[in-house]
Amino acid sequence: MTMIRPKPLVNLIQLGRTRYLPALRLQEHLVEKVKTSRRKKADEQKAFDSDNTVYPSNYLLVLEHHPVYTTGIRNRSEYSREAEETNFTALGADFVQTDRGGLITFHGPGQMVAYPIINLQDFIPQNRDQPNIESFTSPQKCKKAKLIGMRWYVDTLEQTIIDLLKDEFNFVAHRSPYTGCLLYTSPSPRDATLSRMPSSA
Repeated sequence: MTMIRPKPLVNLIQLGRTRYLPALRLQEHLVEKVKTSRRKKADEQKAFDSDNTVYPSNYLLVLEHHPVYTTGIRNRSEYSREAEETNFTALGADFVQTDRGGLITFHGPGQMVAYPIINLQDFIPQNRDQPNIESFTSPQKCKKAKLIGMRWYVDTLEQTIIDLLKDEFNFVAHRSPYTGCLLYTSPSPRDATLSRMPSSA
């Protein structure tokens, strides 16, 4: 008996305005929960309970940060010296070193930040000709192995933002030469707003 794989559930967690480090600790905790849930799924049948519903083991954190500058693993020593010289605390901002990629980034009030913490395997499209559990888990019968990866994930996030802006807010956004999406908020492309993607996952 084959079973159509239902859409995965995502827990939406709205934190409001919060400091960076508590939000980071929560993300790390949820990452471990997603990993644990993934390990428990020895096969797709274990993703269903007696009511045939999916266990919600994916999360989306939505929040604003108090003013904070974060750095990644690139040029870490250079930014550390700059932080000591600048004294961000005196400016009313935190300074946090993280293990992400990318350069220095500022987050602050009025900027919506979303952190997806998900099992990517739950979101891989199924083969149209084999929309069942067997085809989803068999590399010979679907393109799962070729689809999954950071490039596919970032492209999907970009397209999701573009579609959301168009469908819900009637805004036209475009892909950027850099990682992210450009939203033209004025006639001049120079005034475009860049919606940035996560540097690492």
